[in-house]
Amino acid sequence: MIRAAQWLATALYPWPRGKRLKNGLALMIDPKKRWIDFNLAIRSHYEEGTLSLIERLLPENGVFIDVGANIGVMSTFAARHVGKAGLVLAIEPDSTNFARLTWAREKNFLPQMLPLPIALGGQKVMAPLRQSPDGDGGLSSLADIKGFKEHGIVAVSRMDDIKLW
Repeated sequence: MIRAAQWLATALYPWPRGKRLKNGLALMIDPKKRWIDFNLAIRSHYEEGTLSLIERLLPENGVFIDVGANIGVMSTFAARHVGKAGLVLAIEPDSTNFARLTWAREKNFLPQMLPLPIALGGQKVMAPLRQSPDGDGGLSSLADIKGFKEHGIVAVSRMDDIKLW
């Protein structure tokens, strides 16, 4: 049943493309390649429990840091919640995810969301980013994991070294 639904979702539309979710936010998804995107294409939501927790605990005008922001499911939701006086740091080293993250920022009019194309680590260096064998950009690592393939070089920074003002 899931495979049939996945085939149908990917066969009927050109991907990647923008998708408006149940919560009203738009994200750029590609369900042919990624499980998260498939869930978003079929259900129009993802991790509603986590989003509910963000809504309950994050104050308006607050600060939210999303490390490994992916395509922006949590970041866009948090940015809309904190409002224009808040701040969301959306840290995403994968170039494909980062492009979709910045698309979501612009499409949803979220200037309070600041996407950063870096990885976080213990020191400032340039390092290879490795991606899972299935090419799912949601599963990337700086660590040398068996089967993961190098997907480019990224800037690595310490959180303490990020200057916002």
